[in-house]
Amino acid sequence: MKNHEIDLFMNGETKIYVLKAQPMRIKKMTSAGIRSLVLAGLLFFAAHRLPAPIQEVPESPTPKPATPKVRRPSKPRPAAQVSPAPQTPSPSPQSKTGPAEVTISPADQAAITTLLSEMENRWEASVASHNVSMVDSLVADDYVSVSSAGKVLNKTELLDQLKKDTNIYESAAIENISVRAVRSDFAIVTGVTREKGKTKEGKNFNRSFRFTDTWTKNAGQWRCTNAQVVKVSEK
Repeated sequence: MKNHEIDLFMNGETKIYVLKAQPMRIKKMTSAGIRSLVLAGLLFFAAHRLPAPIQEVPESPTPKPATPKVRRPSKPRPAAQVSPAPQTPSPSPQSKTGPAEVTISPADQAAITTLLSEMENRWEASVASHNVSMVDSLVADDYVSVSSAGKVLNKTELLDQLKKDTNIYESAAIENISVRAVRSDFAIVTGVTREKGKTKEGKNFNRSFRFTDTWTKNAGQWRCTNAQVVKVSEK
């Protein structure tokens, strides 16, 4: 351009163009000249458009490293004291089998066997002779028995049955007697009685019974406390 000058200077990194108008020497310009001048200015600025200003991005602050939390060691709890389990005493041999049996010497066993065998024979002889008082002396007051007919008898009922017996005995004896002395005051006797004779009506009988008698010694006296009788045979 003849009548214009362009100055270039730097503002940082931005180039700025300045169009300086020179004093117009021509006093009058035509309208076409004015349009040419404006168009030239627009084309110049379009060709040299100023770049958009660069926006500065603020720097993000560098994060500080997190300070690790230090846990205070907890106070150790005292260990619970466990009381020892009570020890169960081991059972003695006696507790496993109940009360210990009193040892009977051979001499005591023989003496008890002889005595109770004699008392059993007296009892059977008293039945044959109808001697109720003898049976009364051999039987304890709390005597209980089961008869050969399956009837439960106490002492009074047993004596009443003997009083009502009207049989005539030819013989009455005990066989296969066995005495077991459990203690010095307790024994069990087993055996078989055989009775032979006639009834009141004259009918013959020949019968046998198996018995189990329990004898107890109280206040120095042996008495029969329990009995059980089973009929074996009868002819």
